[in-house]
Amino acid sequence: MRKKVEEKVEILNKELEKRVEVSEEKYKTLYESSRDAIMILEPPTWKFTAGNPATIKMFGARDEKEFTSLAPWDVSPEKQLDGKSSEIKAKEMIGIAMERGSNFFEWKHMNIGGQEFFATVLLTRMKLEGKDVLQATVRDITKEKEAFRELKQLDDLKSKFLTITSHELKTPLTPAKIQTQMFLEGDLGELNEKQKKGFEIIHRNIDRLNFLIEDILEISRVQA
Repeated sequence: MRKKVEEKVEILNKELEKRVEVSEEKYKTLYESSRDAIMILEPPTWKFTAGNPATIKMFGARDEKEFTSLAPWDVSPEKQLDGKSSEIKAKEMIGIAMERGSNFFEWKHMNIGGQEFFATVLLTRMKLEGKDVLQATVRDITKEKEAFRELKQLDDLKSKFLTITSHELKTPLTPAKIQTQMFLEGDLGELNEKQKKGFEIIHRNIDRLNFLIEDILEISRVQA
């Protein structure tokens, strides 16, 4: 009976080992083939201890050995966009990730050659050889940032165009409305029925144009 139990335990252990090997192989394949930069940071120094091929390429390192001699603040400009020191802010982001299990944020990175670029960073706490470490997944979003900036410029130009055009359209409508109002009220002489109807049509259409222009201006204000 005991022998059968031991045999079952041995079979289960082999099955478990096999599954672990398969999982590790899958992770290794994903890690090495990922287009995103994936790296490992370990306490207490929080220097990089591993980086996939995409990481080496992104940061312009010669090889993994050169990359793992660095810390996050070594591949960042001196300060982030909010004026905080990159080293201080990086340690804050690491602290949040270790406390919550993950942390996703935007970051301004810099490759070894000194070229700066914008990136999103996902820090994920994980176990490695019984120790809590962080996996960092970094994606370069410089092109997206540039596209957004260009779209913003176009949107600003559109809003400016709408505002200027609307004001320019309103300028000649004001005296036209005043003149038609004067005709309708008899200030410039009596009108026959046909003339009166004609000026009423003009007056209504001036009001319609004014409403349309106000709508355009309102849209411009809301977008701003």
